[in-house]
Amino acid sequence: MTIQELALCAVESMIGYGYKPITAWWTYENNLSHIVKMHVDRGAKSIEEDIVKEYAEIAKGKYESGEISYNNMRFRVNAAERFLEFAITGIWARPELENRIHLNPYYEGLAKQLIPALTKANDWGASTQSMYTGNIRRHFGWLEQNGFDTLEEVDEKILREYLVRCISTYSGQTVVCRRGQLKKTYVYLHQQGVIGSSMEKAFRFRIPVSKKIQQPVPQEETAKVLASIDRSTPVGKRDFAIILLAAITGLRQSDIAELKLSDIDWTVGEIRIVQKKTGQVLTLPLTADVGEALMDYILNGRVTALGRPQYEDEHVFLTTIAPYKAFKCYQSIGNIYTGRRKRAGFHHNNGIHALRRAVGRDMITAGIPITAVSQVLGHKNIDSSIPYIAVDTVNLKECALSLEGIEPQGGRFDV
Repeated sequence: MTIQELALCAVESMIGYGYKPITAWWTYENNLSHIVKMHVDRGAKSIEEDIVKEYAEIAKGKYESGEISYNNMRFRVNAAERFLEFAITGIWARPELENRIHLNPYYEGLAKQLIPALTKANDWGASTQSMYTGNIRRHFGWLEQNGFDTLEEVDEKILREYLVRCISTYSGQTVVCRRGQLKKTYVYLHQQGVIGSSMEKAFRFRIPVSKKIQQPVPQEETAKVLASIDRSTPVGKRDFAIILLAAITGLRQSDIAELKLSDIDWTVGEIRIVQKKTGQVLTLPLTADVGEALMDYILNGRVTALGRPQYEDEHVFLTTIAPYKAFKCYQSIGNIYTGRRKRAGFHHNNGIHALRRAVGRDMITAGIPITAVSQVLGHKNIDSSIPYIAVDTVNLKECALSLEGIEPQGGRFDV
C-alpha cells in the first residue's frame, strides 16, 4: 500500500470510529498530506518511520522558534504518532480516556466519585472537567503501573516523584495546573476519609514556568481583513459578521458558533449568552456596526433548509452549503478567519483568539480597569485578564525606570 493510500485509509478509519468527517479531513489536510509529501519528495512509496518522526521533530522545532503555537505543535506530533500506530494496527480509534487508560476497580470507582464531585465544588466548565478527567486517570494509571493498587501506601514522596516526572515531560504551566488539580483531589479524599492525610506538603515546591506572551492583532490588520471581504454574497455577509463580532466583542469562537437568534435582544441592544467554556452568563452591548452586520446577514444572507426567512435552526451562523446547518466544529469559525486573513495577504500564524487579545489590549490601553476587562471578556478569574496588561506597550513605557544618576562600576559607557 502506498503512503497516499495509507493516509486515505486512515481518514476512513477515523470516520468509521466516530470522528466527524470534517475533523478527519482536517487531520488529513493539515498533517497527513504533509507527511505524504515528505515521502514523495524523498522517493519513498510506502510509510517510513524515520520520515514520520522527522515530521514530528520539525513541528517541535517550529514551536521552539515561535513559528507555531504549542497546541498546533501537539496536533502535528500526535498525528504523526497515531499515523505510525495506524500503519501497524490498521485502527485509528477515538482517543477516549476510558478506553486508553484501564484502571483497576478501586481507582475506577475513585475516578467516578471524584470527577462529578470536584466539578461541582469548583464550578468547572466542560473543558476543565475533561482536562481533569484525563489528568486524574493518568495519575491513577501511573500509580497502578508502579505497584500501588490502592492509595494506602501512597505518601508525599511518591506524589512528588510523580510531579517531578511530569516536569520532565510537560510544560511548566501544564504541571502547575496538574499539581493544583491533584492537590484538590487529595484534600477532598482526606475530607471524605478515604486517606489519612491531605498530602499538602507534597505540592509545596516551585515549578519554573516560561509563558509566552501571545500578541494581539494590530487594528490595521483587522481593518484590512474586513475591507477585503465581498459583502454582496451570502458567505461574505456571514464571514464579515463573524469577524466583526469577534473583533468588537472578543467572544470566543465556541460562543460565536453557538450564538442563537434568541440571544440577541434588538430592542435593548444586547447580546446575552451562557459561555460554553465557563458556563457563566455574559451580557455584552450590541454596537451599531455589529448590529448592522448581523442584520444584513440574517435578513439577506442567512439561508436555511426551508429558504429565507424561515428560521427552523436557532443558530445565527450557518453553513452556506445545503442543508444549511450550524457549525458542528467550533474550529470552523477560526478557519473562516484564517482563510480571510490569507486572502487579505496575511500569512503569519495568528488565530481568531488574537482578536480577543486585541479587545483586551485596547480596553487596557484606554484605561479601563482590569476588573471591567475581566467582566467583558467573561473570565471566571481576574488572573486570566492579567496577561493583557503585558501587551499594552503604550502604557508599559511609562513604567520604565530612569537610569539617571546610575553609573556602572569602572566608569561611564562610551556612547
